[in-house]
This record gives sequence, C-alpha cells and structure tokens, in this order.
Amino acid sequence: MINWDKVNYFSPFEFPENTSFAEPQLFYNLGEYRSLIGRKIFPSPARGALARMTGSPSSQHYALGRLSTACDIFCEGTPIQNLLSLIGSKLFNGIGIYLDTTGIDGKPWVMFHVDTRVLNDEPPVLW
Repeated sequence: MINWDKVNYFSPFEFPENTSFAEPQLFYNLGEYRSLIGRKIFPSPARGALARMTGSPSSQHYALGRLSTACDIFCEGTPIQNLLSLIGSKLFNGIGIYLDTTGIDGKPWVMFHVDTRVLNDEPPVLW
C-alpha cells in the first residue's frame, strides 16, 4: 500500500491507471527525482503508462499477478540534462528515452520510461 504522505509532488489522480497496481517505491522514487531536478514531472496520460493487464509479462509495466515497477513520464527542462540526472540519481534501474511522443500539451516532448526493476548484480538497463 502506498503511503501518499511519503510521495512528494504527485497525487494518485495524475496517473492513468489506479496506483494500487504499482509498487510504492516507484512513487517514492519519482518524488525524490522531482526534488533532485527541481522541475515539474508529468506522468504520461496514455493508457498503460503506469500499469498494463495485457501484453508481455516481461514488461516492467505488467501488473497482472504482480505490481508494476514502471511509469512513463515527461519532464520539464532539457532532455539531455534530465537523462543524465536520471542516470546519476540511481533511483531507477531501467531508463528508456523516447523521442517520438506527444506531451501533455499536444506538442512533441521527449518521454522517459523509468522503472525500479530488481537487478541481480547487473548494471542498470538503458535504451
């Protein structure tokens, strides 16, 4: 169960799916990352950006029989600075960057996939 008192800058209503389908640590880390960069972060409003009940069970978004560990986000600021901050923060073990997405204002934005997947002595996954 997510303790929303520990989540800075976000509310459950900002996410496209019910937040009970995702790991609490994901939300705590999103709040920490927002504090770190000092700029707004917007969860993607696209269906499946937080949790998916269909598709590949190997997806970090998959939430059937387990909790999602992933969220797609848009960040204010320069994309390369945000990417470097994501990597340097060590808050996320999977980081993807998508250049072909539309932001919350209907204009092109860079979108980031972030996840808290478990790593077993493996380096973080970047794409």
